[in-house]
Amino acid sequence: MFLRFSQPWWLTSLDDPHTTCLEFFRFPSLKSTVHHLPRGSLNFFSLARIHNPQPILGVFVSTELAKFLTSLSKDDLKSILESYYIPQLPNYDAGNPVCSIVEVDCSSWCQNAFSGFGAYTHIPVGSESGDEDMITLSEKILTAGKGGVWFAGEHTAKTEIIERLKYTTMATVTGAYQSGIRAALNVVESLISE
Repeated sequence: MFLRFSQPWWLTSLDDPHTTCLEFFRFPSLKSTVHHLPRGSLNFFSLARIHNPQPILGVFVSTELAKFLTSLSKDDLKSILESYYIPQLPNYDAGNPVCSIVEVDCSSWCQNAFSGFGAYTHIPVGSESGDEDMITLSEKILTAGKGGVWFAGEHTAKTEIIERLKYTTMATVTGAYQSGIRAALNVVESLISE
């Protein structure tokens, strides 16, 4: 989710306005205090101190809470966020209109059959070959005839051995970038060899 405000009111006055950083605010489950909301945590990140500052809070949400929130209308979603989460941020003032959400937008992967209803690739704790299994996702599929399909994305990132330790860029922006380059080179190589 992305929440736009008229100003980044959550920044403290003691902070240097020229500092570039990504600030996070974590909200554990409200299940124990708000019984009509499903269990799940929200992780807010501020885009007010990036290279192109915006008065926007991004929100990571998952599990049953994600399913619930993304099924709501934008007005209902805004109401829940402003009732339970936004007041917990630094410098919140209920009487100040800059603390109100101007616009809310969200994806709804958990409602989309083509994304596996919110599924994502992961290696279970304790797995000894999960990284090897992920290599399969980076290999060419549909090999009959010309062309093929190569997947790219952080879930297809390679694992490297550095100083006898496994190192992976899986689940990182670096992994997504590197896998995109790998897939593009595979496509070019395939076209050249045909």
